[in-house]
Amino acid sequence: MHKINIAGLVAVLESHLEALQDPASYHSLFAQRPSEIVTMRVNSPIAPDSSILAELEIRPSHENIARSIKALADDDAVSAIVLDWDCPGGAVLGIDASVEAVRYAKKKKPVISYTNGMMCSAAYWIASQSTEILAAENTALANIGVIMVTNDYSKALENEGVKYNVIRSTPLKGLGTPVEPLSAEGRTELEQQVMETHNNFVADVAAGRGVSLEQAGVWADARVHGGSSALELGLIDGVHPNLESVLERTRQIVNKQLRPRERMQKGASKMTLEQLKAEHPDVFNAAFNEGQASVKPQAAAVSAADTERMKKLEATVLELQSRAEADAKISRDNARRAMAMSKLEAAALPQVDPAKTNGLDLNASFKADLEQAALSAATDEQAAQKVDEMLVSRKAILGVSGVQAQITQTTTKFEGAVIRTNIAAWSGASAEAKTEAAKSPADFL
Repeated sequence: MHKINIAGLVAVLESHLEALQDPASYHSLFAQRPSEIVTMRVNSPIAPDSSILAELEIRPSHENIARSIKALADDDAVSAIVLDWDCPGGAVLGIDASVEAVRYAKKKKPVISYTNGMMCSAAYWIASQSTEILAAENTALANIGVIMVTNDYSKALENEGVKYNVIRSTPLKGLGTPVEPLSAEGRTELEQQVMETHNNFVADVAAGRGVSLEQAGVWADARVHGGSSALELGLIDGVHPNLESVLERTRQIVNKQLRPRERMQKGASKMTLEQLKAEHPDVFNAAFNEGQASVKPQAAAVSAADTERMKKLEATVLELQSRAEADAKISRDNARRAMAMSKLEAAALPQVDPAKTNGLDLNASFKADLEQAALSAATDEQAAQKVDEMLVSRKAILGVSGVQAQITQTTTKFEGAVIRTNIAAWSGASAEAKTEAAKSPADFL
């Protein structure tokens, strides 16, 4: 059956937990604001809104991407938004929110999408709504298309002796459930859903890039393009080697959109901090104190939020580690049981007739003891060694090595008590040990 890669997820969570403890290195989804042009980076696959990775803000979701973009669009201090992508794509569900957020922001100010890494699939779908799309030369772009994967574990389950009965009110309910093969009717339905999403993708790209549906359809062959080929095809608007070049291009777009009076007002109001401090020290000090007073509660709020986020991450890591350890123990125990039973079967030991042992099933007792010895060993090597030793001893007792011991008295009566004994141990036990054992009946075999 399908299992979550818990160890991998724990490693991801731990890496983000370390990053969160060092805010300078935390880079999941954030905005940098060195000036009026704000850069927002999306540098991992986009998770579904309901994903735990999205909830803990380890990976971006359409919900938090849309929320961040709309907040910047409504911020009058922001003159332009640069979306810095390094994203292979991600979830389709919820993508309408991200697409609409870029359209909303573009009506209010320039939105520039840029990548010097990846801007593929869902990432390009969102970026196609930008004012301009820019990219470095050696990048991966476009990959316009939709994919759906369903799992079929029915054969594996059958081999394990597990059978699921699926009861549905209509043939199309529960399409793609992994416990049964996908029917022809179900496959046709899922293919129609994929094509419907594909057509929506193409339509949004056509609208965002200002081309016809036919042209966007030509692009939608799932090909991945570098900067030059993407520019030649019309998928992007320019090739830029780095983010600094993109910011300069963005400033040019902003200045073109400003009216002459606005540009004049912005130029006339410019004053450096040094000039303000030298010419108006009272104003400078008042502004500095006011800024400190406003920043402190914000910093405290951010610190509290980070602390709470760290607590959630730590709790999640501990829970997943516990689950991983439990799964590892189950796997180890199952492997040791299989090893012990395989060795027992290969040993081909003769069976002890219960009729000769007062009805006691010594065969089942030995099998249980063999399994318990394998499970209680400290290591797999010790488990195999213990099983081998018990089988050798058992063979000797049952006469497999030529001893031909007669097991006719496997129950011994002492002072009215009947006990089942480990024959190998019993044969070498002293009279005192036998008398002591008889006082506390036990099953050793």
